[in-house]
Amino acid sequence: MRIHWPLDELGKISDENVMILFELMDEHNISLFCAQPNPSPVLLRFFTTKNYVDKNLGIKRYVSVKGRKQNPLLPEEEDK
Repeated sequence: MRIHWPLDELGKISDENVMILFELMDEHNISLFCAQPNPSPVLLRFFTTKNYVDKNLGIKRYVSVKGRKQNPLLPEEEDK
């Protein structure tokens, strides 16, 4: 069984403590969810589902793009 726990003001917790909190919650089968207007990159990596709510557009889901497309601004990697 997994518990879903709402948590307010998560963005006010230091990045180090956010990592500790998520590790602790995961050990006890607790999933946190929150509304965060400006989440830090550290906070974002702990959420598998990210949504953006806009009063005019509705709810938009963030989708991670995974791939190995070469960045044209970086030098090409040599094969190892």
